Amino acid sequence: MDSKTNKIPRFAFRKEYFGGLLLDFQNTIYELLTSQEFRFLEKLIAGNKFFLQDLKDSKLKEFIEKLRQKNIIKVDPRGELLIDDIRKIPPPEEIPNEYLSAPLKAYDTYTRKCNLACRHCYASANPNLIEKRRTISQTKTIMKKFYEVGVLEWNFTGGEPTIITDLLKAIKIAVSFGMKVSLNTNGCWNSKISNIILESGVKEFIISLDGREKTHDNKRDSGTFKRVIKTLDQIYKYNQNNFNNKLKVILNMTAGKDNIRDIEYVTYLGVKYGYDVKFVPLKPAGRAFKNFILSTRDYKEFAKKVQQLRENPKIKDSGINIFLNHKDLFNSQYPDRSNLPYPFNYSQCTALTTAMDILPDGRVVACSFLMDKPEFIGPNILDVSLYDAWRHPKMERFRRAQRQGCINCKFYMKRCRGVCRATVLLSGGKIQGKKLTGNDPYCFKDLLS
Repeated sequence: MDSKTNKIPRFAFRKEYFGGLLLDFQNTIYELLTSQEFRFLEKLIAGNKFFLQDLKDSKLKEFIEKLRQKNIIKVDPRGELLIDDIRKIPPPEEIPNEYLSAPLKAYDTYTRKCNLACRHCYASANPNLIEKRRTISQTKTIMKKFYEVGVLEWNFTGGEPTIITDLLKAIKIAVSFGMKVSLNTNGCWNSKISNIILESGVKEFIISLDGREKTHDNKRDSGTFKRVIKTLDQIYKYNQNNFNNKLKVILNMTAGKDNIRDIEYVTYLGVKYGYDVKFVPLKPAGRAFKNFILSTRDYKEFAKKVQQLRENPKIKDSGINIFLNHKDLFNSQYPDRSNLPYPFNYSQCTALTTAMDILPDGRVVACSFLMDKPEFIGPNILDVSLYDAWRHPKMERFRRAQRQGCINCKFYMKRCRGVCRATVLLSGGKIQGKKLTGNDPYCFKDLLS
């Protein structure tokens, strides 16, 4: 941020073990840089003079042309390369040689309080929960630390963030740092928040919907389905009136034995509104009933059904996306990322690879699903640098736990990011030395011939 104008540069670049990253805060995207490309940007922003006509390296000239098209680099009449609206992110003292120097996204469990008490809540949220929360001033301090290392996106989750009175102020702060703001919500908004949340700066809403009205109300509370539909209608109407500034919506369904039959209904609801759909298997965390967890065979049939829905002509023609980030083994449409450096090669989930999770008081946690496991909770980000939190021994223990049985699997890094560490640990697994032992009940590769 420019200290004189308070302007957030659109672009930033930071050093990584493979070269670096070019971050575009306007479009919330990033581009991988080779070591040569990173060094060139570093020299250019430091004031070194380069003239287009003097450059001989064809790859470097292609890179410069790409940056010219993005309006990052300009060429004056003499051919001199000029660059502005970009900042170099100060690197840590030591660049990790196997993973990113810092996250690109923050998952902020803004509160564990909620206006509901859903029986499958992994955070065990409820209206009467007593918790220690940071102040809005402390939230700003935390966000600034994340901005300074190049975090592009801030996701508010919970609990139910919309019941916290200073949420709108927090959203405004995240937006002021140039971050894309997304919000996980149950969609049961009070009238006061519903009238202003759409104009708050949130760009993406991830709204929980667990099936048909009876199914959804059984899992959450009587009348909640109608409240969610009201919210979906409200956003739809807003988008109709703001065609050039539409809000993205993802219908988020947590799939268990009690609602697995409703995945087609939720998908077609997405088609009706033009909203994307995301399916997440129920994890054995918080209040989740163990007998509602899908069996391995259940999950196989579930994943097959999700792929069949993707291939349905009517659904395909609607243009919506259907996400299944966990063991999407029937989906052959993943692009080949095997030539990309870790973690962009589809070898891991986002936990401690591209994202970092924060608890309501500011402590970091290896994965939100492990928020009740002290051995995976690190320091408060208010007390340490983000780099120190990112590489804290508790985070390293989780990050470096080697999963068994994935490396030689024909689906790994093609249609699967490997077993979920959190699911294994929540299912009785352990980290012993540097090995993750135990089973992921959703891994169904052995059921496929």
